Amino acid sequence: MEIHSFYNLYANTYITNFILVIAITGLSVVMAILLPLLDGSLCKKAGVSLQGGIHESENAVRFLRIRKIILLTLFGFYLLLLFYVVFFSRGVQADYHITNSIESLSDLALIDLIFPRTELIEFYLNVMLFIPMGYMLPYLFRWFRIRAARRSVLICFLISIGIENIQLMTRRGSYDTGDILSNTIGGLLGSALFLWKAYTLTNPDWRKLMKNRRRYRHRAKEGALFPYSSRLNVMRTTLYATMEEVIWDFYVSKLGLQLHRQLVPEDSGETAFLFAVGKSQVEIICSNREEELPEQTLILSFINLDKVKTHLEGKGIETSDYRIDPYTKHRKFSFDAPDHVKVTLIEL
Repeated sequence: MEIHSFYNLYANTYITNFILVIAITGLSVVMAILLPLLDGSLCKKAGVSLQGGIHESENAVRFLRIRKIILLTLFGFYLLLLFYVVFFSRGVQADYHITNSIESLSDLALIDLIFPRTELIEFYLNVMLFIPMGYMLPYLFRWFRIRAARRSVLICFLISIGIENIQLMTRRGSYDTGDILSNTIGGLLGSALFLWKAYTLTNPDWRKLMKNRRRYRHRAKEGALFPYSSRLNVMRTTLYATMEEVIWDFYVSKLGLQLHRQLVPEDSGETAFLFAVGKSQVEIICSNREEELPEQTLILSFINLDKVKTHLEGKGIETSDYRIDPYTKHRKFSFDAPDHVKVTLIEL
């Protein structure tokens, strides 16, 4: 964005510019420090667990829904303010402009920094303008929290490129490579503030987890699969069953697993089924004879366990009460399947 057109709304004076800089800086600081403190305090008083554990309040689901609506509304106001500043706070120019303010910033001498230059203030405000974006994306959406820094910064970079291109096409401002750099830096700072303050809301034991991961990395880096560990996934789980009719009745009719392939090996009385479960697979080897099988476990994960639990009980499948998974501290419940199989669902 061009800082001149934005400042014209407030009478372009040094005092006004100073007040604007202080205000937008204070907003970012308040958001980063007070928002997680206030959010965590309210959730604790309402008996709501943000760590994925068991809620103490019966109205926890409703509270979380209202909380998300409020946070999304605040984020929506920020987006409206952002679009107003970059698009609607200036008129249409006569010509198309492409500039490179990075070059202007690099030419600033130390003596020039006694009084803020227009380019420096513009760069600073563009950084501050995208701090809420990098902060709120992982705060609100789980997909961004998984890779908070990487994904948030990438989205801020792409949004900045989109804004600059729209400004160029509509002639509401100029295409400035310096704005893309400053917006991306703002997104990076916002995600860093999230990891510094807000991340502890859902991961209070992050220091212990970080210590264990460093210890694991130090000992595991000599392993053969370590260079490929980030690309490996658990693809298939194997269960054993006795009768085909039971498999079709429970896993297909009741649970709704999709059959991917069925094999009948020669000179064998067994039948092998391969079911698709999301991106993973469940293999069930059926012996087609009565026999005693050992206890088996199938562990699945889902985002909204309440919805799944209600749906299972509606299909006549009896489920257990919620428990806490000792590894993730998230909620889980179980139900029994044929052939001594216990199916456990853990909330992501």
